[in-house]
Amino acid sequence: MAGRTTSHILVAVLEVVAILLGVFFGFYALDSYIDNKIEKKVESADYIRRVASNVRPYVIFNTKGTILTDAGGMQYIENIRVEGEQDLHIVVTPKLLLAHAPLLNCIDEYKYTQNVVRGSKYDWEYNLHLYMSTGGNEIPRFRLEIIP
Repeated sequence: MAGRTTSHILVAVLEVVAILLGVFFGFYALDSYIDNKIEKKVESADYIRRVASNVRPYVIFNTKGTILTDAGGMQYIENIRVEGEQDLHIVVTPKLLLAHAPLLNCIDEYKYTQNVVRGSKYDWEYNLHLYMSTGGNEIPRFRLEIIP
């Protein structure tokens, strides 16, 4: 009778261990599956583009006022007007009030001194004076980063 009781206890213990291992490996498989799905989603170009447009939205434009790249910035901007040849006057008209002036940087081989002031209504006005150029013939491009 004692052998039978011991074998029942051993079987019960093995069943509990098997159930615990099954639950553990089930959770492990589920965790791996979820991690894999999240990793694929986060690494996708579409997701990165959507996040970047909300975190650091920007617009790239040239001195002709042509929008070359919109990485979410145009959801905040109504219009960008560029006047002048070497010394530039750029007026950025937002769709809504921007408490801080968008960051404006030339991304080509031109160097400008910059003065930014609040214009009429929601406008931000940038007065740029060219002080250095390496002689490139291309049209200067600017990156305007919105600070939401």
